[in-house]
Amino acid sequence: MKEHPMLFSQGMVNKIRTGHKTQVRRIIKPQPVQSSTNPLYLDWKDGSFSADDAILRHSPFQPGDHIWVRETWGIFQTSWTDYGWEPQGLIDFSTTLPKDRLVFSGMYGIRKVVYAADGYERDKFCEEPGFKASIHMPRWASRITLEITSVRIERLQNISERDCAAEGFGGKYTREYKRPRFQAYWNKLYDNWDANPWVWVIDFKVVKDARVRS
Repeated sequence: MKEHPMLFSQGMVNKIRTGHKTQVRRIIKPQPVQSSTNPLYLDWKDGSFSADDAILRHSPFQPGDHIWVRETWGIFQTSWTDYGWEPQGLIDFSTTLPKDRLVFSGMYGIRKVVYAADGYERDKFCEEPGFKASIHMPRWASRITLEITSVRIERLQNISERDCAAEGFGGKYTREYKRPRFQAYWNKLYDNWDANPWVWVIDFKVVKDARVRS
């Protein structure tokens, strides 16, 4: 079993936690190309593979692997004052802090990991330094772990309405057309919908969701 860090936006984190997102797509790198000798095969890296079988054995993502979610985060400090415990807000810190969720700062203050997806207002107590970008989240600060249940490859534009819903774009109405919403979201991230790249289609389930203690 391997572990893979993966970035998710605040909105997608919340959809994972509520069970509305159970699938994610990631662009295959490098991109496979249609084989010149066999139209049923793809040339990829140093070999030629069938899209529905052999290439998956070489995928970096395999069923049973874990994904640890990287999201926007920060360290929030509460300090003891003459008036009791008072929140001091988000503080500057090093990502080499001790590897636990609650970090005690001496005997007069407590620091803990907080997450932007929970609706924390970064400017409520202080303007700086604010949250850290998800790319800077270390493994110990991650609260959500996903287990990969299946992997396949397909062209991006082949996504079905059912898969759009699994990606987190299910609407209030069952018959709502979901594909344009997914397309707009994808282009906001990668701006390559028209290129129709090959993607890994990864289904997952949540195996750990450490609720933040207040």
